[in-house]
Amino acid sequence: MASIEKRTAKDGTISYRVKIRIKGFPAQTATFTKLSLAKDWVARTETKIKDGKYLSEIQARKHFVWEIIERYKNTVLIHKKAIVKDWTSQLNWWNDKIGQYALADVTPALISQMRDILSQENGAKGKPRSNATVNRYLTTMQCVFSVAVKEWELLDVNPFFRVKKLQEPRGRVRYLSKEERESLLAECQKASNPYLYPAVIVALSTGARKMEVMSLRWEDVDLANERAILQDTKNGERRTINLLGVVNQLMQDLYNKRRKSDIYVFPSHDGKKPFDITRSWKAAVKRAGIKDFRFHDLRHTTASYLAMQGKSMGEVAEVLGHKTLQMVKRYAHLSDEHKKSLTADMNKAIFGE
Repeated sequence: MASIEKRTAKDGTISYRVKIRIKGFPAQTATFTKLSLAKDWVARTETKIKDGKYLSEIQARKHFVWEIIERYKNTVLIHKKAIVKDWTSQLNWWNDKIGQYALADVTPALISQMRDILSQENGAKGKPRSNATVNRYLTTMQCVFSVAVKEWELLDVNPFFRVKKLQEPRGRVRYLSKEERESLLAECQKASNPYLYPAVIVALSTGARKMEVMSLRWEDVDLANERAILQDTKNGERRTINLLGVVNQLMQDLYNKRRKSDIYVFPSHDGKKPFDITRSWKAAVKRAGIKDFRFHDLRHTTASYLAMQGKSMGEVAEVLGHKTLQMVKRYAHLSDEHKKSLTADMNKAIFGE
C-alpha cells in the first residue's frame, strides 16, 4: 500500500520519498527529511483515505475562501433579497481578510483571531462593533461554510462551529404602553404623509418588520381573504400575515385610491420603489412625546401584547416568523406574569381571599 524510498543528494542530504497506492484512489506522494515523519504521514493518510476523508482534504487544499464567497453570493445570497445588502458587506470584509486562504487553512484559531479583529475595529459608523454585530459576521460566514460542506462537498467539517461567539446583552424589549400607543397613533393619523398611519397599523397588528411592510406589493395582498404574503422576509422565506378588521379597511381604502401603475401598497412618488416614511415617522414619535422608540419596536410591541395575552412562545414565534424560540425568549417574563395572575385567580377560587 505504501512505499518509502530513501534518497541521498549529492551534498549528502538524506530525504524519504513516500508513495501511497490504494485501489480506487489516485496515488499520493510526499517527501520528508526524517523517516519518522514519513511513517507518520503514511499512517495518517491511509486512515483518512479509508475513512473517506482524504479526497475532501485534497479539495479543501485546492479551493480558496474567495471562491466559495463568490459562489455563495451568486447562487444563494442572490435569492435572499432582505439580507443581501448587509451580508454582501460582511462577506466583503471576510474576503478582504482571509479570501486568499485555502479552505483547509481556515482553522478555529484563525477564525478566533478574525473575531477579535472584528471586535477591535470600528464599524461603518466609526464606532466599535458591538458583540451582536461581531456575532452576525461570524454567522454569515458560518452559513457560507455550511453550504460548502453539505452541498458542495469541498470540506468535511465547518470550522466556524468550533468558535465561541461573544456574549451579547439581553435582547431589547421596548413596547408601547396603552397611553403611548394612543398618542402615537393619533399623531400618525394627523401626519401629512398618507402612508404613515396605515403602515404603522399594519406593523403593529401583524408584527411585520418595516422592510416587510413597506415592500408589500398589491399582487401579494388578498383583501377578500384578509391576508397578504410577505415575499421579502429577513430569512428569505415567504410568510403570510393576516389583515383583519381596521387593517383590512385601511388597505381597502388605499387600494381604492391607488394609481393603476402602482406596484407597491406604499409607493414612492414615481411608483418605482416603496415610500420612505423615516422622516414622517420620527416627527410623529417626537410630537407624541415618546422617548427611545424605533419603528422596529412596533414588532416588539406586537410580541409583548401577545405574550401578555397568554400566548405561548411558540405562538409568538409563529406570528413573528421566527424559526426557533430563541429570539422570543425575551418576552417570556411577560407571559410568566400572565400565568401568575391565572394561578392567583385559581388559588382565590380554591382557598378564598
